[in-house]
Amino acid sequence: MATKPAAAATKRPRILTRSTVLPAVGIGLITALLAVQEHAPFLIGIVVGLAVAGVIIGMIALKRALYGD
Repeated sequence: MATKPAAAATKRPRILTRSTVLPAVGIGLITALLAVQEHAPFLIGIVVGLAVAGVIIGMIALKRALYGD
């Protein structure tokens, strides 16, 4: 029976993959649009959107670190 090589066991999953970044950017974009809709300045909307995207990426990374993939 074949076993996995040792190098495969030490390979860590990448955090910034398409399945992580696209949902975070989508939710960040929606949040930025909502901030602008509430008459916030455009740059504040961008900052809020990036902050929300960063928080979501962090939550996904924390979930993967604690519970695995």
